[in-house]
Amino acid sequence: MAKNTSEEKPLTIVDVARILGISKSTVSAAFTGNGNISGKRRNDVRQAALKLGYQPNPYARRLTRGQSDNTVALFASTLDSGVATRKLQLLQSLLSQRGFMAPIYAFSSSLQTKPEEQTAIIHYLRELRPRAIACNVTELNQKSVDELRLYQEEGGVVAAYDYPLALDCDQVHFDREHNTYLAMRHLLELGHRNIGFALGLSHHSSDPRLQGLRRALKEFDVPLQEQWLHYTQKNRHELAGAGLADFFLGQNKRPTAMCIVNDYITAGFVACVQKHDIRVPRDLSVISHDNMPIAEIGAPISLTTISQPVDKIAKKVARQLLDRLDGTYAGPARQTKVRGALILRESTKVLLNTCHAKL
Repeated sequence: MAKNTSEEKPLTIVDVARILGISKSTVSAAFTGNGNISGKRRNDVRQAALKLGYQPNPYARRLTRGQSDNTVALFASTLDSGVATRKLQLLQSLLSQRGFMAPIYAFSSSLQTKPEEQTAIIHYLRELRPRAIACNVTELNQKSVDELRLYQEEGGVVAAYDYPLALDCDQVHFDREHNTYLAMRHLLELGHRNIGFALGLSHHSSDPRLQGLRRALKEFDVPLQEQWLHYTQKNRHELAGAGLADFFLGQNKRPTAMCIVNDYITAGFVACVQKHDIRVPRDLSVISHDNMPIAEIGAPISLTTISQPVDKIAKKVARQLLDRLDGTYAGPARQTKVRGALILRESTKVLLNTCHAKL
């Protein structure tokens, strides 16, 4: 048998199974100690694979020695002070309760435009060989997805949440289109027709929040006011709210209502516009997203918002991972969609004056 050279791509279990003409599960069983094969068969397969140059992953070697690896890697696009980090914390807690370590691996969102660095990080994570990887990423390039697919083929478990991942794995999707639809419909039902909309960093027409916005407007036969669309270019926190306030105050004709992408930006926006004697909701209705604690207890008023059920999302992801890891479920990949709900508070009210002159 020709041995794999160091210049060649490392052999995977799939490669070994193909060359030896046996199933992938047999190769896996030979190295993990699992499966119903004889000791002689196990030894023969191991020796043949090693002669080919196959390097068994550390997890398999630990299992062969009777040791257990209880690591689940949590992989995210970025860390923030809002819902993304809260979900990671909840996942860590839920997995820890079941005896798993759950370290967090996150890269700067700027790497979304640096595919080679993104792929290098995921390749590094793959080589660490955790038992499972839970991914929360807005977008992965194809090579990065291929790295995750190789990890799966080598016996790893992958689960994705929040954003769709082009991989055959368990996924929990948060329905951002529906959240925005609920927010816009609430403002439209209050009588508002001139509505400003603040998104995150995305400029794509396929952005689910834009789709929800358009759906609600279409139902009420209200045109989209492109001049009142605003993108938070630098961050998704209170300082972005200050920038949004500058944008709003600079409009010759201002909206009577604002729909804003998250509670932190909304809190910063409200604080800034009220310094210019614009009172919420007396002069301007504002609806937010996520229902983080700042929406309920932030000064000067509590925020009407559309919830993002972070606890429910984290519990569903943890359940899917644990079902795979303890062998409770070994069926096809599962797809679950989670939706938020309208939380009524102080920052929105019925539009009594239909005059849309500058405030």
